[in-house]
Order: sequence, then structure tokens, then C-alpha cells
Amino acid sequence: MGHRSWFTFTRTATEAHILASNLEKISEEEPSVYGVNFILKLDEPYKGKHFAIAWSGDGSGTRLAAKGHVNDTELLDEMGDEWVDRPLRHGKVLDPEELRA
Repeated sequence: MGHRSWFTFTRTATEAHILASNLEKISEEEPSVYGVNFILKLDEPYKGKHFAIAWSGDGSGTRLAAKGHVNDTELLDEMGDEWVDRPLRHGKVLDPEELRA
């Protein structure tokens, strides 16, 4: 399968924080999940969501690591050139501490 990168979109900072924390915990136990690359607060909502967690793993089945958010998770390669070429232009990169409620 090989390396895959995903964006999982959430509505709130709290959801983004919980998901990012969960992905980091999973990456410690599951070698096919590499972890969180960065978190964006989007300038414009994407499908009604305001935050994007960029994360990666090895293989397409890794998408299931975003438990509870599988339908909000998209493979980066399938999102179009504007996301593939320059994903950071869609928002501000946040420090995970900025997401704490």
C-alpha cells in the first residue's frame, strides 16, 4: 500500500484536540499509523468544518484510525491540486496547546 496522508475535518477545536490526541496515542501502539503532521484552523469552512488534522500512515486501512470521523476523513491525493500542492494556504497552523478548551 505505502505511505498515505489524510485530512480529517472537525467542527470544533475540542473535537480537533480529542482526535489529534487519539491519533497520537494510536500511533504509539499501531506502527501503521505515523501520527499527526499538523493541525489547521481553516480560513473558510470545508464541508461545514472549521479544523483539519493532517495525519499519515501506511496503507489505506489506516483511515479507520480516525474513529468516529471516518466520514470526515479524506485521502490527500483525492482532494485536488489546491490541497495537494499547498495545503497550508487554507488556514493557520495551530500548536496542539491552542486547541485545549
